[in-house]
Amino acid sequence: MRAKLNGPAAEIPQQLARVAKTGLRISRNYDSAQPFGEEKEVWRGINCHRAALYAIGLIDRTDPEKGTAEHPHYEYAFFPFESFQKYLSVEDLEKFIKERVGNELGLVQIVGYQDKDSNTLSREDAGTTPKLAHTFIVKADSEGGIVCFEKVNYGPQFSITGLRQIYERAYGEKGYWNATTVEEIKHSEIARKMREELDEAKKRMHASIS
Repeated sequence: MRAKLNGPAAEIPQQLARVAKTGLRISRNYDSAQPFGEEKEVWRGINCHRAALYAIGLIDRTDPEKGTAEHPHYEYAFFPFESFQKYLSVEDLEKFIKERVGNELGLVQIVGYQDKDSNTLSREDAGTTPKLAHTFIVKADSEGGIVCFEKVNYGPQFSITGLRQIYERAYGEKGYWNATTVEEIKHSEIARKMREELDEAKKRMHASIS
C-alpha cells in the first residue's frame, strides 16, 4: 500500500496498511449511524502503544487486552529512558529520525514528565515523574519527508499525519524522543522479553478458564 499526506506517497507493509484502513474508517464514521458493533468498542479501547505494536506485528488479537501486570496498557519502552533526547525544533527532530530510520519503517517513542495531578506533560523541574507518553510509526515518502501513523490515546482517532502535527500538538519541547527501525525493534531484547511476558499471561489466563 502507498500512503501519503498531500504530497509524495510512502510504501508501507500489508499489516500496517490493514490497521491504517480500519483505523481511518472507524475514525471517520465513529459518530455516524453506521454500525460497527464490537469492532468499534474494541478499537476505542486500544491505546497508541498497543496499536503501534499490533501494526508492526509484535502482538496479535490473542494477546491480553490489558497487557501484563508488569506493563499494563502495553507501555513498553524500547529504549533506555536515559537515551531519549529533547529536540527544540521539529527540523532537528526530523533530521534525527531520518538518520536513525532511513528509508525503512520506523518506530518513534516519546517520554514526557507527567504532572502528578493531571494527564498533561510538563517540564521535569515541576515536581513530575517520567512516563512513556506516545508510540507511533514512521515511514519516509518518495521525496524524503516523513509520514506518521498514529492512534491518539484511547478513543476513535487514528491518523496519517506529519511529524510537525505530532510535535506541535502536545509534546514539542516538553517531550524526549527516540527512534529506530521496526526490524531493530523486532529483534531487540525488550521485544523478546515482552513476548515472554505476554505468552505467560495468556497461559495463566487460559489455565484460570479451564
